[in-house]
Amino acid sequence: MIFFAIVFVSLPYEFIRGGAPFADLGNYIAKFSVSSNLNKHAGDTLRGWVSNELLWEHTVRNLMQWLALDSRDTLRLIAFVSVLSCAAYVKKGSGWIWLLLLFNPFFVDLIMSQCRSAFAISLFYLSLVTNRKLVAVTVGVASVFIHTSMLPIILFYWIGWGIFKVALIRSKPLIGVLFLIFMGVGVALLMGPLEFLIGGVIDGDRRVGRYIGGGTPFYYSVAWLCLLPVFAFVKPKLNTIPNNAFATTMLSVFGMCFILDLYGTRFVAAAFPSIICSVYRLPIPMKNYTLTGLILFTLVQIIFWG
Repeated sequence: MIFFAIVFVSLPYEFIRGGAPFADLGNYIAKFSVSSNLNKHAGDTLRGWVSNELLWEHTVRNLMQWLALDSRDTLRLIAFVSVLSCAAYVKKGSGWIWLLLLFNPFFVDLIMSQCRSAFAISLFYLSLVTNRKLVAVTVGVASVFIHTSMLPIILFYWIGWGIFKVALIRSKPLIGVLFLIFMGVGVALLMGPLEFLIGGVIDGDRRVGRYIGGGTPFYYSVAWLCLLPVFAFVKPKLNTIPNNAFATTMLSVFGMCFILDLYGTRFVAAAFPSIICSVYRLPIPMKNYTLTGLILFTLVQIIFWG
């Protein structure tokens, strides 16, 4: 597992991308190459810690100080930890060979460039693979302080787990699947046309309006749009597995983001380990068809990556 993570973070992705740099990574390197510009009172309250995501700031800067690393090497170390956690989840849920699917441009960009999001989602997956409840709760809560978008993502997983504990829904899983889809659609609506409903709650937060515009083109979306009905309706009972319910919900968010022309690819990237495990659990022959399609789509993404 460690060897896989080392290889993952060591590949020359920018060369593969035709020399195109990772924009977000460059911004992070520049940010942590200079002194922090946060207000000294930013962490005086719990809300300040959450809204300013101070745990991320302190984690990166303390690692730089403790390990005597520059910002680039520190972020590479965080990428290593992030992919190691996600790989552990995929290996547990599907097997070693399925780790190769993680070399998807969406997921690579998440790990290697969107460092804060990657670190937060990796803590979430770590909370799911550990057998120690205290560790699971601790890293799960920490992920929210790293990136506040983890709160709805964590809720997606545990609500998906909870609704199928209801006897009626467990006996008629299609009802639960429809609930998952409506939940994902609802969150996407709150990110777009219904944003005014939450804007007052987080007024002044830099995340307000960040998903509006920048929708994903159809040719980059088609595979994920096709996966949603496969996961939801080919065998609805599979969604009684929390991993599958989570993947279905996240793809529902992306699907509605595509319709509303919102930036939604981050939801696919964040859910990618669970998507892999969901494909693994599909019945034959749908599993073979889906896996083949996913591999071919990944190859096309790599060809046009940049």
